[in-house]
Amino acid sequence: MSTRRVVITGLGLLCPLGTSVASSWSRLIAGESGVTSLLTNPRTSAQREEFAALPSTVAGIVCDNEWMNLLSRDDQRKMARFAQLGVAASEEALRDANINAKELTPEQRERIVSCLA
Repeated sequence: MSTRRVVITGLGLLCPLGTSVASSWSRLIAGESGVTSLLTNPRTSAQREEFAALPSTVAGIVCDNEWMNLLSRDDQRKMARFAQLGVAASEEALRDANINAKELTPEQRERIVSCLA
């Protein structure tokens, strides 16, 4: 197995602790948890009933408010939630690295994607 060197130039993170690297890190250092009860904190009463049927009623949930602005309405409709989270985290990582994806050549974009895979 050959070794490859990888340079990390930017970070992006969406998790139950926060919707950015900075907010997640702050809450982590403060000892906070992103895990919550699905029964006491559901968004709607229909969700409460749906969650009550699950074998476990505790989970870490990524809030939908801030990070959704990183995606167009079209992308929000076309992509599954896991893909939306990945794209939003990638957008933050590109911003953190001061990389404008529109200025990259196709070969440079391919290198970024192959590093993520």
